[in-house]
Amino acid sequence: MQWLLKSVVIVDPRSKHHLKKRDVLLGDGEILEIKASIKSKNAEELEFKGASVSPGWIDLGANLSDPGYEHRETIHSGLNALGRGGFSGAVVLPSNEPVTDKKGAVEYIINAGQNHAVAAYPAGTISKGRMGKQLAEIRDMGLSGAKVFTDDQPINHADLMNRGLEYAKNTGALLYAVPYDEQLAVNGQMHEGSVSTSLGIPGIPSVSEESRLLRDIEILRYTKGKLHVYGISSKRSVDIIKQAKQDGLDVSASVAVHQLRFSDESMDAFDSNYKVLPPFRTEADRKALIKAVQNGIIDAVHTDHRPHDVEEKDLEFEHADFGISSAETFLGCLTESFQIDAETLVKAAAISPREILGLDEDIIQVGSPVNLTLFSLEGSTLHDESNWQSASKNSPFFGKELQGQIFGVLRGEKAILNH
Repeated sequence: MQWLLKSVVIVDPRSKHHLKKRDVLLGDGEILEIKASIKSKNAEELEFKGASVSPGWIDLGANLSDPGYEHRETIHSGLNALGRGGFSGAVVLPSNEPVTDKKGAVEYIINAGQNHAVAAYPAGTISKGRMGKQLAEIRDMGLSGAKVFTDDQPINHADLMNRGLEYAKNTGALLYAVPYDEQLAVNGQMHEGSVSTSLGIPGIPSVSEESRLLRDIEILRYTKGKLHVYGISSKRSVDIIKQAKQDGLDVSASVAVHQLRFSDESMDAFDSNYKVLPPFRTEADRKALIKAVQNGIIDAVHTDHRPHDVEEKDLEFEHADFGISSAETFLGCLTESFQIDAETLVKAAAISPREILGLDEDIIQVGSPVNLTLFSLEGSTLHDESNWQSASKNSPFFGKELQGQIFGVLRGEKAILNH
């Protein structure tokens, strides 16, 4: 199978073709030619108005709910949604039932996604059963293909985080920290501040994130290990990450895409589609997160895709589950958030995630494997029943038209094309 990408702008700062408009010939799973003009009788031509091509985007965290919660999502529907959103690969979080805490559970996810255009990278748990007490079988899961280890929730016991980081340092495993102290936010539903007070909704204070982040950073300093902080939401958290990097600690950080778009002021309609964890904080926090993405203090932007069915979301606000189905609206959410440029987008969605996960670079050059995202920051996309791929529709963007277009993803000899 051969494809010929016609007149695409290459966006890859590591490539000699960066920001140049080129034809790109793909075949047998690799990049065969890159020239100003290519003709081929054997290739299927792919030409989209205003298209750019970058290394395939990698999502650092999506909850695909399978096994155990297939009424929300399956591996197949979730990977379809991620592909439509521009991702050629994604870390599959371990919040399943049974949880991904052993070799067989890791292999289940790999096998379920092995023939898909979007690669599934299983995340194993840090603790057995996600109970936060005993270390899980990290070595066995790593040998079976787990890229990341996280309980997808806070590690409350400092000793477990300490042992996890020590173990990871000796094995090369990557741990995610989820900075949140639930004891400082009992029954909290949204950011604690003037808006929550006016609405009469119990709050989740910023200190519940920042105090736990400080703890994990100090444990990292002690162990001299490596840590990825998954999902920050406040200006103070940005400052903590910045200082940790200046101190020479091996730490990276990512933010959920919807944190860049919304603040607590979005909550006044009591719409549960805006109910997420960490919660949307103040406008000042939102602007600080955007600035941190632009200057690289926040390394990457992830979807934190968390599908829920109607029965879990169409409830009184206090009873609704946390989470947004965000895989398909990733680009539109970014363009709604700020005037993002293509280089910033590709660094945050493609290059930095590869560095964090230790994946192949996939530089756009002759001889590299095919792993590409076709997109445009211009034009628009309507997100509705006609093209929605996720099994759940808990999104504040469902039924809306957003700026930007995803034309498709290509990986190996597989493709998802949004014609």
